[in-house]
Amino acid sequence: MLGISRRAVTVPACCCIAGPNRPYTARMTFIDVIGAFGGTLTTLCWLPQVRKAWREKDTRSISLPTFMVLSVGVACWVVYGLGTDDLVVVGANGVSLCLIVTVLVAKLRYG
Repeated sequence: MLGISRRAVTVPACCCIAGPNRPYTARMTFIDVIGAFGGTLTTLCWLPQVRKAWREKDTRSISLPTFMVLSVGVACWVVYGLGTDDLVVVGANGVSLCLIVTVLVAKLRYG
């Protein structure tokens, strides 16, 4: 698919991908590394929004329905990752969910 190799890349043991559907290995494939990098970037993108919401205590420009639907969607990705034993999906979306819920709490608290 897309000509991307599933060649293994050596990574630290803390980054191992394992589960019932995936044998324990100290290697991630190149596509796993791309997924982890993408997950890290899309997770970190929420930090400025969280910081701004809590620092300025002004969330009028944030859409409550959008953030509620986004929270449910990201929670579904966490459940999907758990069901497929995909730690990259679980990790990225789990942290994102925490940050998104933080913005939601600020929205509910500050209006």
